[in-house]
Amino acid sequence: MTTASMAQALNAALRDALREDERVLVFGEDVGPLGGVFRVTDGLTREFGEERCFDTPLAEAGIVGLAVGLAMGGFRPVIEMQFDAFAYPAFEQIASHVAYGVALQAAEAAAQDGLALEVVDLRTIVPFDDATVVSSVRKTGRCVVIQEAQGFAGVGAEIAARVQERCFHSPAAPVLRVTGFDIPYPPPILEHSHLPDADRVLDAVDRLQFGDAPDLAHLAGEAS
Repeated sequence: MTTASMAQALNAALRDALREDERVLVFGEDVGPLGGVFRVTDGLTREFGEERCFDTPLAEAGIVGLAVGLAMGGFRPVIEMQFDAFAYPAFEQIASHVAYGVALQAAEAAAQDGLALEVVDLRTIVPFDDATVVSSVRKTGRCVVIQEAQGFAGVGAEIAARVQERCFHSPAAPVLRVTGFDIPYPPPILEHSHLPDADRVLDAVDRLQFGDAPDLAHLAGEAS
């Protein structure tokens, strides 16, 4: 029976994945010619070229943001950040981009039923882009806030409160939230059942009373 270290096994798995699927990319910190600080990617750049196994700047948020974008575009990125603690600065990229992707999927599905959903991608929480959110809610008369974290006392609740305070006369329906469930975060195998998806967003959209028009009378006063 063949024996291998964990690093050797990971190297073999990455090599198999790169051979079998051209969409697989490996990138991150020192994964290129050096082969990784633990030699997990040893020889991959030499075999598959710098277009498929390459070094990135030491910027964890940038690495994860690039990976999320590539995954949404059909690639299968494998990223390296060397140590688990380095992942914390990058988590916002996962939460924000994945929620945004779900919102876009829901908007595309709603368009097939004749509903035009405006998607606002909040790049930061502090500072918060009140102007863009307020403009969207006043125009559409409705608001659904999506976040991956549990709903109770989350960022989505803060956004809903800000919308209510600044757009009290505009919404034709309650501000709704689509969030993770208020339970301990599940293991990865059950994550897909916990996180918001397009179907849950569309369920919320169905509750937005599209038969009612938003109250736009106050906008005439502001324009004058």
